[in-house]
Amino acid sequence: MDGTDLSAGQTEALEKHLMALRQKFLETLAQKEEEVEEAVVTLAAYGLDKEIVARLYYTAHNLVGMAPMHKFHGLAEVALRAETLLVKSVMPPHVILELDEVLIVSDDLAEEIRITLDVHLRG
Repeated sequence: MDGTDLSAGQTEALEKHLMALRQKFLETLAQKEEEVEEAVVTLAAYGLDKEIVARLYYTAHNLVGMAPMHKFHGLAEVALRAETLLVKSVMPPHVILELDEVLIVSDDLAEEIRITLDVHLRG
């Protein structure tokens, strides 16, 4: 089935389902925003921490996969920049990153999440 065989009712049902999934995804972003911001504050105060960087990486990785499916391309782009940097620390050969680099990409990610929420959920 390539989508051309859907009736008007099926198309409407599919659109409603996709909108519900998009809404659910948006609701998860508030939690991700808090997690990223908490990580930034902790890293800024105490320096690099492997576990925190790993959590940031997995958050970015999740957003790289999920955001484009819901047409949040700006969020996906910023998440990809974060993922591209953070993966160097998380996966072998485990490069030691500069704290400033991690803070910048993480803060950018938190800001893009906030913008996405403001435009699509809060605003």
